[in-house]
Parts: sequence; structure tokens; C-alpha cells
Amino acid sequence: MSGLQTFEHGLTVVLIGFGLAYFFGGVLLGYRSWGRAKRADELTDQSEINYWVFFLIPALDEANVIDDTVRRLTAHGPATVVLVDDASTDNTAELARAAGGSSCLVLTRTVPDARQGKGAALNAGLTVIRDEVRRRGLDPDRTLVCVMDADGHLSDGALRRVGPLFDDPRVGGVQLPVRIRNRRRLIERLQDIEFWALSALSQFARDAFGNVSLGGNGQFTRLSVLLALDSAPWSASLTEDLDLAVRMTLRGNRLVTTPMAWVDQQAITSWRRLLRQRTRWMQGHMSCAPYMWRLLRSPKVSNSAAIETVLYLSVPWALVLPWSILFHLTWAQTIVSIARYGLPIHATGVLPVTLYCIYLYLVSFLPMVIAGLIYRRRDPTVGRIRSFLIGHLLIAGFYVAMIAAWRALFRILRGNAGWEKTLRQHEGEPVAVEQGPTTGLPVLTGTVTDSGSGHRPVHLE
Repeated sequence: MSGLQTFEHGLTVVLIGFGLAYFFGGVLLGYRSWGRAKRADELTDQSEINYWVFFLIPALDEANVIDDTVRRLTAHGPATVVLVDDASTDNTAELARAAGGSSCLVLTRTVPDARQGKGAALNAGLTVIRDEVRRRGLDPDRTLVCVMDADGHLSDGALRRVGPLFDDPRVGGVQLPVRIRNRRRLIERLQDIEFWALSALSQFARDAFGNVSLGGNGQFTRLSVLLALDSAPWSASLTEDLDLAVRMTLRGNRLVTTPMAWVDQQAITSWRRLLRQRTRWMQGHMSCAPYMWRLLRSPKVSNSAAIETVLYLSVPWALVLPWSILFHLTWAQTIVSIARYGLPIHATGVLPVTLYCIYLYLVSFLPMVIAGLIYRRRDPTVGRIRSFLIGHLLIAGFYVAMIAAWRALFRILRGNAGWEKTLRQHEGEPVAVEQGPTTGLPVLTGTVTDSGSGHRPVHLE
């Protein structure tokens, strides 16, 4: 065996070990946190919401879904919806205002200040929330900002489960797990498995360290923490949510989650659009690499949280990119060897052919099969055999991730940071939602025009 082959085999073993250890460690810790959260939920008084919530929705041409979303959110009260209309060309603003009534404030942004990215839209909406909190005399420590996508729906009683988590003054943010509601086709089902059996379980595991990643949907943050960051807490990063999470971790804030509430959203129905979205996510993830050294040196971050966050940030660089090469190289060598000699290249004198084939199968599919079986906890209607078979099909998501990582790397090298928004599908007539309780606090209705001139007063109709 040549020196190059020795290095390749050694690197393959290291990557497999790192990947499997990270995956199985997350599974075990995730299940443990899941059970602990269920027990704590049974002991929590969920009869009252002790926080005021502002739902912050950045919206660009969301007429297909926005009315139903706003109607559902205003039923969760005590809450106010702040919709940032980022220069839509349809009637998004009018639909939101009609659906939310006195509980919805629409901020209208115009070009050229509008359409500068999700972070810029969120920061504009936060200015309105800050002014409204001052006007009402609310306590920023007892005020929560929940970032929602235009198609996001919270589970019943979500606020009553999120609120008690903020009773710990160290908690700066709570991220809800994501579910997919349109999961009839394979591409939709695979996204639901990815979000629940992989991402959510990983989040439950990270909950033990208090460094859960924030997402762009179902993201709760304490207003006082956002105001302490700077005037624009959401950055221009392609993953402004992850960037915010890391900076909050650096401040010493705990970021947690709960399996007892969730946010559901639409799946992307096109493989091409899914690849574009995952490329953006991967590029934003990779762009957070400079934070690694700061995390390890920060006196406000525990050693366990710093190490785990660094491992998470290193996944695209240390696992996805190199494994995408070694995975295919290993299979290519095996196929060539079988074609030439009739045996796998490593089988002679080391492993019987059968065991070697089992080894290749486990390396290729084991985590995905386990994810498929875990998914039954999310959807019990999926039987064991079906979940086992669906797990194998997660290889499609594996290839999307690998291709997205390489596309993201090339975009970084070219300095390309542009992105396209996710398209939403019309889901039929909005459902009637019973209005939730109110607190008697003053509510706001009207329109604010953002001129892009920095701080601006709120003018009410």
C-alpha cells in the first residue's frame, strides 16, 4: 500500500469516526433531553403567559400564505404581529392588515432601502418594536421577539411552553423545532425527516450545553438581549439566524429549545430550489468559521459549549467537503477492484468479502436508516418497514448537502453573497382561528413607512 493510500485510509477512518461519534452522541443526548423536557413540561404551570410577544415577519410577495399565518399568530395572544413588507409587488400588506386587525402593524419599506436581505428587514422591524415597547411601557426583559417565516404556524399552546423557559434570566433565546406540513411527495417527506429526526434531535442534544442554533422560523429572543447587542442585531450574513446565535453565545446567553412545541412550515417542492436554499444555508454556515477562535477564548462561554459550537461550525469544512471526496473515492476503488480482481480492494487477507460489503453498507447508510426509524416518533403512521426504506432514500438529501457545500465554497471564493427568497405555495382558504386571551394592554394598528433614514418615529393611523 502506497503512502497516499495509507493517508487516504487513515483520513477516512478519522472522518467516519468523527461523523459517527457526532451523530450517535447527538442521538443519545437528544433522546435524554427529550425525556427530561417531557417530565419538566408535566410539572410546569401553563395556565398563564407572563410575557408579551411580538411576532416579527419579514415578507416579500407572500400573498399566498400571509393572511392565514397572521390570523393564526394573533390567536396566540398576548401578542402583536409586526409585518415588514419589504417592497412587495402584490397585496401582502393589505392581506396581513385585514387578517390581523388591531393586533397587526405593517411596516412598509421601499426600494432602494428594501430588498437588502432578511437581516436588514428584521432590523427595521425591531426598531418599530423598540418604539412600541417604549410607548406601552413594557419591560424589555419580559418582552419576547419571535421571528416567523410568512408560512410559519405555531403548535397549540406554544407560547405557554416557551414562556417558562425565559424565567431563567440566563436564557436569551429559544428555538422551536421545525415540522413540514405538506409531506405527500418524497421530497417533502425527506425534508420533514431531516428537520425532525436529524436537526431537532441534534438541537435537543445541544440544549444540554445551552448553545442551540437559532433558525429563521420559530426563533424567540429576549428583547433586552437583542437591544444589548447593537442597533442591528441581525447581520447581513446569508444565515443571519446562525450568526445571531453565535454572537449571543459569545455574550454568555443560553440558547435552548423544547420538544413540547414546534413550528410547521411548507416544504420546498422542487429539487432545484431546494439545492439553492441549502447552498445559501451552507454558505452562511461556512462563513461563521471565523467565530471558532473567539468561542474557544471567550471567558463567558463554558468549555463544553465552546467545544460543541466549534464542532458544529466545523461540520461543512471538516466533514461534508472531505467526506464527499473520500466517500466516492472509496466506492470507485471498490468498483474498479471488483472489475479487475473480483474482490474488494481491502478484502484480501483482511476481511471476508461479505463483511467488507456490510462495512460499506453501514458506512453509507447507517445514520440515515437510524434517522428514518427515529422519524416514527414524529409520525407514527409511518410503519417500521416503511421508515427503514425511507431512511435509505435520505441519500438524496446527503447528495444535496454535498453539492450545496461545494457550490457554497465556490460562491465564497468568488465573493458571491446573493440569494433568492423561498417561494410559498397557496394552501387554500385560510382556516377560522379562535382568538386567544388578551391582557388589556394597548394595541397598535396602522402603517409605518421606512425611509431608510435611521431612527424614525412611528406614525399611527
